[in-house]
Amino acid sequence: MASPGRARADRSTRRVADLLQPPHRGDRPRRAAPGGRPRLARDRPPLGGGGPTCRARSAVDRAPVRPRRRRRVTSPFVDAASVGDDPRPVLLDARWWLDDPGRARREFEAGHLPGARFVSLDDHLTAPEGPGRHPLPSPAEFAAAMANLGVGHTDRVVVYDDRGGAFAARAWWMLTALGVEARILDGGLDAWVAGGGELVSEPTAVEPAPPWPDLPPRFPGTVTMEDLVSGWPGGLVDARAPDRYLGLVEPIDPVAGHIPGARNLPYERLLDEELRLRGTAELEVILARAGLEPDPRLVVYCGSGVTSCLLVAVMEHLGRPRPLLYAGSWSEWCRAGGPVETGTPAEGPILARDRGDHPPS
Repeated sequence: MASPGRARADRSTRRVADLLQPPHRGDRPRRAAPGGRPRLARDRPPLGGGGPTCRARSAVDRAPVRPRRRRRVTSPFVDAASVGDDPRPVLLDARWWLDDPGRARREFEAGHLPGARFVSLDDHLTAPEGPGRHPLPSPAEFAAAMANLGVGHTDRVVVYDDRGGAFAARAWWMLTALGVEARILDGGLDAWVAGGGELVSEPTAVEPAPPWPDLPPRFPGTVTMEDLVSGWPGGLVDARAPDRYLGLVEPIDPVAGHIPGARNLPYERLLDEELRLRGTAELEVILARAGLEPDPRLVVYCGSGVTSCLLVAVMEHLGRPRPLLYAGSWSEWCRAGGPVETGTPAEGPILARDRGDHPPS
């Protein structure tokens, strides 16, 4: 049975033939040769790499609206010992399972942090229609959903999951993009329990919050597929597992590979064995190995605009400019006929292969 995200993507596929040049005979996306090394589609210049596809555009065209200003926090991450500090934050449980959408709610009902409310990736953080498997809802739709959960625009919010923030980061990104002071619980549910925190099964009494004020028509801090195929002047970072990036496997989407010119920084590399954020010095080394310099034009993507939000949080944690999010990500790109590259990009390093057990997005 197809997942809700896959069905949604199939309904929302859009052609972009008016933006892409008609492919020549040798320009078709190429998978790895059977039993051989992945081949690189060198006949297309990379997108976002400053190559010949990057035509000159006005400052307005190439500068998407940045996230709304919010109260300054020292880091997007908070440790479990600080969660109980006064005033106690609003807690959101953002657990999610790709192959069993109902499992997260069942686990929440079996045990969650005291006072936590369950936020569903499919119901609260995703629009029913749109590009990609998890398209962003409008800010108004998202704000209404949060208000119904008792989250006010001026509340302090902490989001957690059980996968090192891979899914909690999507809620964090949406909240902070609209000016809410939100943070991710470092280490998530396991860190809370390891620190002596209790789990409860009683439902949280929720009183709806007032409507959020001054909402923009769309989420700031994003780019679209149209922006990228028109010649984006900044770099691209793919947060998926290396085997998916290289085009060796594709367990979810119909085409394997990555957006031409993108570099690979698997989000899992930012976490240690206990799914906690690595130290600052170690993170800087990882970003340097990926060839990533601080750049406000940097764009991150993954499979559907979920786990790549963790890269945004980490770069803010390091004091770097907040990257832009391509929310449609690979699930939109490959279905809409975007050019595909496999193997290692022609320029710049990628991280070493990693075959760990990582949740896709």
